[in-house]
Amino acid sequence: MDVLGIDIGTVSVKCVRSKGKKGVLKKAWEYPFAGHMEDLGPILEDIRQKEGTNLEVRIALTSTEILKRTFTVPVLPKEELKEAVKWSVTKILSEPAEEYIHQVGPLGTIEEKGIRKEEMYFIGAKRSYIEALITLFEERGFLNLGLITDICAAYTHVAEELHERRGFAILDIGGRQTGLYIFHGKRLHLVREIFTAGESFTDALIAGMGSTFEEAESAKLERGLDQSSVPFLLPVLERLSGEVTRTINVYNQRYNDRPCEIVYLTGRGSRLRGLLERLGELLPFEVRRLPLVFPVEEEFLPAFFLSLKGEIANLLPKERRKRAREGVIVRWAKVATAGLILVICLFSMKVLSDLRALDLKIKLERRTLETKRAMIPKDLADPKGLAEQEEMLKEAKKADGTFLLLLKYLSYSLPQNLYLKEIGFDEEKGKGRYLVEIRGIALGEKEMADAYVMKFLLLLEKDSLLKDASLSGREWKELKGRRVMEFTIRGACEAFLEG
Repeated sequence: MDVLGIDIGTVSVKCVRSKGKKGVLKKAWEYPFAGHMEDLGPILEDIRQKEGTNLEVRIALTSTEILKRTFTVPVLPKEELKEAVKWSVTKILSEPAEEYIHQVGPLGTIEEKGIRKEEMYFIGAKRSYIEALITLFEERGFLNLGLITDICAAYTHVAEELHERRGFAILDIGGRQTGLYIFHGKRLHLVREIFTAGESFTDALIAGMGSTFEEAESAKLERGLDQSSVPFLLPVLERLSGEVTRTINVYNQRYNDRPCEIVYLTGRGSRLRGLLERLGELLPFEVRRLPLVFPVEEEFLPAFFLSLKGEIANLLPKERRKRAREGVIVRWAKVATAGLILVICLFSMKVLSDLRALDLKIKLERRTLETKRAMIPKDLADPKGLAEQEEMLKEAKKADGTFLLLLKYLSYSLPQNLYLKEIGFDEEKGKGRYLVEIRGIALGEKEMADAYVMKFLLLLEKDSLLKDASLSGREWKELKGRRVMEFTIRGACEAFLEG
């Protein structure tokens, strides 16, 4: 199944369709976006019509609805640490924690006034906001939601690809918001939202030049930071660089053993001509453009990396994540059952083909023997060996025909939520029938799994395919984190001979 990564920004929605765990790029495109939830409806409808809905959808948001905070707790034993984290989360939120979907994780160990503390991150959003977003997607047919997270999750993959040994920051200048993400190696240590971004430069030109929004936007893109626009844009640039400098300095004081030394610039707002050089003059750190070592344009990087499976925090409700895992188990069980039946059918077809070839060979030998028999006295002819060979062939054809009939029946009649693992088939000596052992798994809670198996057993008896059918064993096991019932049914199948 293809993955659709959707980066919902402040002024645009960027989409990347990819295939496989390694994210083989298939398509990338974007839509203008006013920033309101209701504006997503027409965008999702267009995606549904052009791309279909048989996709795993993974969403990253740039929104003030998502809270990102850091806090410290003392280094404590595991159980005491859990209680300290819970207490700290209640201090972050102004409402009961039950009304939020959130995740908490470690950022690193720091020392404050001689005391070692664990710095933690908090990422969360109101349950009502997440549920409204899920409903919006499901109403358009996108039922397979795999991830809802903050945009910073995508940049953890970018950090892995940079292979930077020093502490560094990624400065993502968007339309209405700038994200500052500080890493050391592959690990994210600080997230900061700065509300000086691309449209701040446009607003400065509108105020300074008295132009319309369209005129200011056009002038910004054409001129950049040239002599005519610098008097209007420089205060905005100084405000942005001041916020970045203060944030990194605070980080370096807290983590003086792994300071941030370099800033990588990215985002559509960073394409302003002359911005890289001006920031290099204003920031007391090395400033570079984020190297494009990826198969997409720079603005599509977050959406592209959503197709990979790593994540910082998944804000999907737990019950929906469980449903997604159950769907994976069911799909794998169906594939396994279909594969087993296919392998058995192919094997049986080969056996049948070999038997037919043997039958033809016997017929040819029989004609040869009859010819030779006519040439010798009748009392010297001995047909006993040939008769025994013909009898063995007849028995083999009977067994194979019976087994194929059993497979056809099971492939059409197996109830929902039951899947085959193994079929045993052996002749019962002297009774002209075959002993059958069917092993499989049943999905569902205990009562439902029992009901599915009993329904199957009654169906076998009703259709008279198996005589003396009985449930000879059942056992509960773990399969990909889910409890399933393994069952065994035994019975006897009457012989069947085609033709």
